[in-house]
Amino acid sequence: MNKQVFGSNLESLMIAIPCALLWQTGCQNSDTAPDPNAPAGACKQWSWEFDRVDQSPISGYGASIAVTADRIWISSIRATGPLGDMMGATKLFDIGMWKPEQLSFTGSYGDKTDLVVGDDGLVYAAFHQAEEGYLRIATQGGDIWTMKNIQSETARIGNIPGIISVGDTLQVAHADGYNALTSPTPLLFTTVEHASSETRELVNRGGTLSTPTSLDVARHGTTTGIVYAFTDGQGATKGDLSFVTLADGGEPVLSTIIEPSTGFEALDVHLASTSNDGWLAVFGGNYENEAEVEVDGVYRAVWDGEHWSVRQMADIGACHTSLAVDANDEAFAVATQIEHGTMTLSYGPAAGEWLTEEVEVPQEFGALSWPSLAIDAQGRLHAAFLSYQDGETHLVYGRGTPTPKVCEGPEAN
Repeated sequence: MNKQVFGSNLESLMIAIPCALLWQTGCQNSDTAPDPNAPAGACKQWSWEFDRVDQSPISGYGASIAVTADRIWISSIRATGPLGDMMGATKLFDIGMWKPEQLSFTGSYGDKTDLVVGDDGLVYAAFHQAEEGYLRIATQGGDIWTMKNIQSETARIGNIPGIISVGDTLQVAHADGYNALTSPTPLLFTTVEHASSETRELVNRGGTLSTPTSLDVARHGTTTGIVYAFTDGQGATKGDLSFVTLADGGEPVLSTIIEPSTGFEALDVHLASTSNDGWLAVFGGNYENEAEVEVDGVYRAVWDGEHWSVRQMADIGACHTSLAVDANDEAFAVATQIEHGTMTLSYGPAAGEWLTEEVEVPQEFGALSWPSLAIDAQGRLHAAFLSYQDGETHLVYGRGTPTPKVCEGPEAN
């Protein structure tokens, strides 16, 4: 294991955050008690607070967020010329300042990092270091981060990783190859236990539709699910959306959510499991509807145990999305519209009707993009974004706190 210690010179980087601005959105206010027979998530009044995490522009790539009992964790890839650094930031829920941390140093990293809180209570970050061909796992324990490098025989391992924790094992889904536009790129699956790791190939199509451009991983019982969008290996934007399950000790089982003939295009995909043996995927993108018209927006796909059903949740144009599901199977999806950087929130029972509403973001936080979403035990939403404003890129944090209200003409989609 390659072990590095961070944090010894970070005090000078600590920044003070001004008082967060509070914005409210949701159904109209009412003094009437909520209807107890209304479906879960039928209406809420949301109060949103936003903070800038970093003081200096980062020219970042993507963001990921995780929450523990008392702390918020955010990670991102910070561009430094042609190369990049893996950076993080942490903050207590309601007090203190954001504390930036450099998790790893220059090394030409990929465009995504993924965070997870392990069953052991530690925080793990998965990211790609292309220069040496590593999939890297960073572990936060106490005040230091330690690094584990997973070397591939092809020296191309680890791009667009998704990570989950299963007992004392980490599971990572990732694409084999950072220069994916020049050759077919298999979908890989790596398990990491203490000092050992094992990587296996799940999908290798070869030829057309051969490059995973976005993926996510989730767990249900003793089965791991991976949703992934494939596109043409020569850089075409159209492809398909597929799904693979891998039961413990079993072989991968593949299914197709959206066929390539529909002209499907996804900017990113996200996956969660539900308690009724179902799976839920959310993505920002488009595909041809019944009238053979390609419509950009927020989509969800629901697996009911027999087949997938896909429907549009919000017609907001091209967007990036993120997904979280609570213990009661209520799902939440945040989307940021690419052209204008506006933010929407969709929520409701995983397989039922959802509401969609726009969240007003103060202008000082710029145009938001690439959201990452988490939910805590109190039902609060925590989101990390990249923010673009005046030619600079910053990390922004948002927190949504719900209050039950009565809906007056809910906008169910």
